[in-house]
Amino acid sequence: MATHTPVKQINQIKRNDLKFVKQIGEGGFSSVYQMTWIHPSLGPIEIAAKKLIKRDVKELDIMSGLDHPNIVKLIGVVDELMDFMLILELCNRGSLRSYLQGLNGGRLSDQQFYDWAEQAARPLEYLKQKHLVHKDVKSPNYMVTTDNNLKLGDFGIAKFIDQTVGNATETASCRWMAPELFVKGILSPKYDIFAYAVVIWEMRTGKYPFEGLEPQVIAWRVCQKKERLPIPEDCPRPIKDLMKQCWKTDWKKRPSIEEIISVIKAAAKETRQKQITGPWKLERKFELQFVPGKRSRAYGIAVNPSNRDVAVAHWWSSQVYTNNGEYKHSMDTLQGLEPGMEGETSRPFQVTVNPQGTTYIITDSSNHVKCYDSQAHFTGQWVSSCPHASSGSPWLRGLAMDHEEHLLVGDCNSKHINRHRQDGSYLSSIKVGIEPTCIAVTSQGAIVVTEIFKPPQIVSSTGQVMCTLKHPVGESQWNPYGVYCHEDIILIANHTTRNILCYSESGKYLGDIPVSGFHSPKLPTGVAMTADGKKLLVCTLRSVHVYSL
Repeated sequence: MATHTPVKQINQIKRNDLKFVKQIGEGGFSSVYQMTWIHPSLGPIEIAAKKLIKRDVKELDIMSGLDHPNIVKLIGVVDELMDFMLILELCNRGSLRSYLQGLNGGRLSDQQFYDWAEQAARPLEYLKQKHLVHKDVKSPNYMVTTDNNLKLGDFGIAKFIDQTVGNATETASCRWMAPELFVKGILSPKYDIFAYAVVIWEMRTGKYPFEGLEPQVIAWRVCQKKERLPIPEDCPRPIKDLMKQCWKTDWKKRPSIEEIISVIKAAAKETRQKQITGPWKLERKFELQFVPGKRSRAYGIAVNPSNRDVAVAHWWSSQVYTNNGEYKHSMDTLQGLEPGMEGETSRPFQVTVNPQGTTYIITDSSNHVKCYDSQAHFTGQWVSSCPHASSGSPWLRGLAMDHEEHLLVGDCNSKHINRHRQDGSYLSSIKVGIEPTCIAVTSQGAIVVTEIFKPPQIVSSTGQVMCTLKHPVGESQWNPYGVYCHEDIILIANHTTRNILCYSESGKYLGDIPVSGFHSPKLPTGVAMTADGKKLLVCTLRSVHVYSL
């Protein structure tokens, strides 16, 4: 049998340092309050205080040994003569149950459903490693944070058990209760799996399980008649089958939590790939600023993750716009020109922005990588070149940032992709078979490389060709410009067919996003998405089109 030892010292908090705000929950053995903790050095901190009717350290002991991003964090304890309280992090948006009720009969979007279904499973995976069964997994015990994440709380009846069964002494919530506890009063290692499937049923339907039925009726239906909650016909097949497997009467036949997470991730991926091709609707279009008398050509586009500003690499004048299309800043590309080039104007090709949203980076016809701050002020430049390349001066085009926040710069002359730190210091290079006009990095760290009039390639971090993308009509239709990777999907702006082609990371063609219709781009040159995948931005030579699902 597993034993438990607290892994951290418990913070002792004085009751007089807590100021009541409001009551936010109540159970049979406790009440939960929102309070303000006047921290001696940090000042006021909003917390949740769970006041127990009697002093019982079991939940305190269990929670003191837990540390997981999807579990409500224990901050400390008030242990005084008249008060015994667990001090917990405050999840401002309330419980999952109240969140679903607030939808008024609506349902979570597919993206939010899969995201929360995985988040709801992660703490169960963690508890399994601790030999813990929560025993009260239900929507009222999942809390929603300010940043819209789920956290599992209320460990009042959690129990340590081994991989067989344990005796259950406390009553659980009947609407989420597995048959073995109803009938035999035993707690199986996969008890929480049954309850978890009820929670994802709630997330999928928005409904309350067995609404209006008394506990005795629920027990009779679940155990004697072997009834289960009705699964909607429009529920995706993998999720429908998963619920049925989780609700097996024989707990040994239920899937493991690892298998559940695998199914959720695969189903989410399949749904994303089906939805990526639309239907996308044109939300707005805005024209780009340009220098009179100069050719207007915009090739690169990027979205600032911190404020959703839109940066466009535009010949003679790169610019930043708000997400509503209002002009905001211009990047002075004349900065940094060498002596004797004052009469020339640099021509930016591609643009990216660091994850913090503090730095814009562009590749430029002056063969420099130029950097600008969040207000588009020039902060410096450097040249990207491979020390092993045999060709002449670099011709810099493609630009992307990898998962380590290093810059990948495509040199079309030498057909190398050079890897640099953001300060420009050189790290490494890889040789590729085509000119890296545009590049993007997949979720697995592979690199998508495009060259005008040639099929795009997916290459490894060492430059080995993993896949050459096939056009659904024929190779002659390829004229790829912009490329962007969103999660496990590759988007390519194709000049010839005037659309966005979508591929999986393995190179499987998923379909087209037809953006060449009325009021749509004539020649898409760049493509990007917002981090949540809800907005698609397509750049043309003179304008930007914003689409939404």
